Amino acid sequence: MNQQGVRWTAEQVLALAPDAASRTAGSGLGTPGPWSETGGSGAGAVWGLCRGSGGGPYRTVVDPSGPAYRCSCPSRRVPCKHALGLLLLWAGGEGAVPDAEAPGWAEEWLAGRRAPARRREPAAHGGPPENGVTESGDGEVLAAALLSATASAPACGARGPGTGSRPRPVRGSACRSAP
Repeated sequence: MNQQGVRWTAEQVLALAPDAASRTAGSGLGTPGPWSETGGSGAGAVWGLCRGSGGGPYRTVVDPSGPAYRCSCPSRRVPCKHALGLLLLWAGGEGAVPDAEAPGWAEEWLAGRRAPARRREPAAHGGPPENGVTESGDGEVLAAALLSATASAPACGARGPGTGSRPRPVRGSACRSAP
């Protein structure tokens, strides 16, 4: 169950798929066959080891409250087919993913997700946190300072209607156009 106490439907899970191929592949992994050591917590997280083409099983953990996903597979798709398959297995019924204590690898990621809100959310006054860094739900680090610097940077190489084929620097800026 997720934090609201509601188990997702297969349709809700498949709606997360980034493309049709991921939906198909994830559906194939939504059965108990490729999974071992599956478990779920009262807080809603689910995890498991999925037998794959690699040397060892892929470690997959999902926090449906985000939703957020973590998998050791090399896929760049988010969520990957393993996360989709694990969610489909969980959505299929209470017996497929038993309540259990999270293994160390899953607990480590989940603990990072539960980190103090000041690390993940902007300060109460609406600005970036004191250190200028925020963490997204999936663990990627975003530099808020970079975003604000980009917003205040001079318009270098801006083009508009009738400006010709070469970008032109804004007068007085340090930008240089390519030859």
